[in-house]
Amino acid sequence: MSGREARLRAELTPVDRQVLELLSLTRIASSTQIRRLVFTSELSPEDLANGAGARASRRLLTRLVKSKLIRRLSRRIGGPGGGSAAPIYVLTAVGQRVTDGDRPLVREPSWTLMAHSLAISEVVVQALVLRSLGVLKLRRVEVEPVAWRRWPGPLGSTQVLKPDAYLEIERGGYLEAWFIEADLGTERARAIRVKAQRYQQYRRSGREQGRLGLFPRVLWAVPDSRRAIELRDVLERLPEVESGLHVAVPTAEVAGALCKEDDVLAHPRPPP
Repeated sequence: MSGREARLRAELTPVDRQVLELLSLTRIASSTQIRRLVFTSELSPEDLANGAGARASRRLLTRLVKSKLIRRLSRRIGGPGGGSAAPIYVLTAVGQRVTDGDRPLVREPSWTLMAHSLAISEVVVQALVLRSLGVLKLRRVEVEPVAWRRWPGPLGSTQVLKPDAYLEIERGGYLEAWFIEADLGTERARAIRVKAQRYQQYRRSGREQGRLGLFPRVLWAVPDSRRAIELRDVLERLPEVESGLHVAVPTAEVAGALCKEDDVLAHPRPPP
């Protein structure tokens, strides 16, 4: 790390760190997602409604861009959490070194990759906002490829499960865990069945149960209610799938699903 980078790290404010840590974790986020994460707990609902958060967010992001810690992609995208043509931000090489990150830097992703990455970021941001508000005790957040799971397969092969993210939540002294699938509504029923069957294969390995005492539920974050109904219909028809293992909700309702305290699968044990 150069002397300039060491100085930049020393001068980071807590808000700066929030932004850089989010981008280090998810690799990409919209200005709207960043604003919600950073300012939801700092400003009153009235201030947010009057645009105070948006103005403060623009000043913050402009300053971080000028410091060459982050950069704005040339493309913009709307959709859940992205707003209408919201600017998209990623870490620079300097920002990555300042945060001790080691993930590949984002260049100019395709529309599909960017939309999928933002959908993952949206789920993560909703979880982090709940934590900042004191609503959830979030113990662990992983984003692909860190969230991927490997286990021994036949003939010495290695099997890989590739969730988009993974969350652990402590609630009332008990542990809940979620694998996250960010769905853009483009995959056919067969592809959804293949993914769900992959979770069944991993579940039979017993690796998560040995580590946690339970197998995580799978939260499918989808574009809208119609897509949620489609996925529920596909997932509920799968053989040997425990009721409630797969949950499909519109992305805008992810926070509500994470806060729901109904029956938790596999009788989760108190966290170690």
